[in-house]
Amino acid sequence: MVQLCLKKFKLLVIILVAAGIAVTAYAYYLQQKFLSQKLVTADTLVSIPEAASAQKIAEILYRKHVINSKKIFLWMVKYYHLSARLQSGTYLVTGQETGLSLLHKLAQGQTYKISIKIIEGQRLCELVKLWTNNPLVKFDKAMLIAAPHSLEGLLYPDTYVQEYGASMLPVLQLAHKKMLRKLDEVWQERGADLPFENAYELLIAASIIEKETALLSEKNLIASVIVNRLKLHMPLQMDPTVAYGMPGCERIILTGHDIKIDNPYNTYKHQGLPPTPIALPSATSLLAAAHPDKSDYLYFVANKHGQHIFSATYQQHKKNIYAIGGEHGH
Repeated sequence: MVQLCLKKFKLLVIILVAAGIAVTAYAYYLQQKFLSQKLVTADTLVSIPEAASAQKIAEILYRKHVINSKKIFLWMVKYYHLSARLQSGTYLVTGQETGLSLLHKLAQGQTYKISIKIIEGQRLCELVKLWTNNPLVKFDKAMLIAAPHSLEGLLYPDTYVQEYGASMLPVLQLAHKKMLRKLDEVWQERGADLPFENAYELLIAASIIEKETALLSEKNLIASVIVNRLKLHMPLQMDPTVAYGMPGCERIILTGHDIKIDNPYNTYKHQGLPPTPIALPSATSLLAAAHPDKSDYLYFVANKHGQHIFSATYQQHKKNIYAIGGEHGH
């Protein structure tokens, strides 16, 4: 009788041990599967609210079909001692995400960030169109109010990074401060005998340079034409200013009729600089406006290769235009 009970006991122990091993093995399998298997087939955005518990996070991930088991997720959180480290914010769960990388992302607060590119040469209306149609950012035209000028030309071209879904106001404020700082720096170190009364006028000139050429080798020469014409009280006669004064925000090819339309930006009809910048100038255009080449050039015309031919007299200018088969230059 005792031997029978002993045999039954041994069998029970074996069964329990085997069951324990099976449970452990299955748990290990689930753990490894969670840690290594791809979680989603398509990129998925997940927003975790402030002060969310691990349980709440598990529920959100489960509802978004990122995880198939809340228990396994919570088990892994507990195993890695991450309960107090999971952070709020919006996360992008990519198609390459595994359970392990997701846990790391949540614990490190690697929220989804987007890049906002402000490119030199862009007009404010172009930026407004881009931002208004971008579902990744929160933008409102009211953010563009600045005194005493509009923000045209007053945002520093750069790539800015912000949290997904965040207001663009801090980015605009930063871009504005960076441009003011750069403009002040360039103004303080400007060359002598410039016809600009203040830094804002230099900014306007730099914006014209930016729209006239993309070639670094030409910027200081075009700056010299602007400076020479201003000093002689000649109209600048710059096509990009005329184009800026036209209605709408589309890029247009000017006609002879367009340059006859009277508005404050028509530098064929009005002497001096236009009232505001006409685009966002780059740092190189700002420097060119502050340090123009010493030249006697008053005219330039673009050739068929996108370069410019400069001249000091109208007679030579006309010859240059004829040589390239153009209609007119500056």
